[in-house]
Amino acid sequence: MKNILALSLALASAVSFSAPVAALNIDATGSGWCQASFCNGTSGINNHLAGVSSSRTVHRNWFTFELPSGSYSSATLSIFNNDAGNGIRQSAQVYNLFGATDISFGGLEFGPVFGSVGFDTANNNVSHFETITLNDTAIAALNAAAGNSFLFGGSVNTVGTDRDAIFGGTRGTPVAFLTLVPGVSAVPEPASWAMMIIGFGMVGGMARYRRQRTVVRFA
Repeated sequence: MKNILALSLALASAVSFSAPVAALNIDATGSGWCQASFCNGTSGINNHLAGVSSSRTVHRNWFTFELPSGSYSSATLSIFNNDAGNGIRQSAQVYNLFGATDISFGGLEFGPVFGSVGFDTANNNVSHFETITLNDTAIAALNAAAGNSFLFGGSVNTVGTDRDAIFGGTRGTPVAFLTLVPGVSAVPEPASWAMMIIGFGMVGGMARYRRQRTVVRFA
């Protein structure tokens, strides 16, 4: 009897308020770069180099995404980096991500930093996706923009006269992707509701069974 009651209480209390939800990978719908004088495109997939190019001009890059509705607890941005190393000269340089206001040279380096990666980490002469973990400020911005388009801008913290570039090329498939981890919902899943009902039903059944077995004795 006690074992059954304990099992019932365990079933009622072991309610998971959210089933594990898989992360979502969202491919970039657009990419490119801007110099001070012009941009190589404002839509579609274009070369996404950042830093100083072979022509010794400063580039800032951008990526657009169509965010699904919902809320996210964490996210990463993975950007394709080609195997050429992009002429790295200053390994101490850092590439920073921003929440861009528009696709323009000034608009791509606006607001707080969302995440960063060092040149010496990313430029390893092997084609790969470099993954940048987005900070809490970025997560808040993504949640605010859920269900709409979102624009990232990126730039190098310092630039020299040599070619000091990161990323670039369009050989990646995709050129960049955003990994979103959905937030935890406070609403029980249908399976959890079922467990709750069964658990409380068993508790109620046991209480009724005990009342029926009560023996009344008169002095």
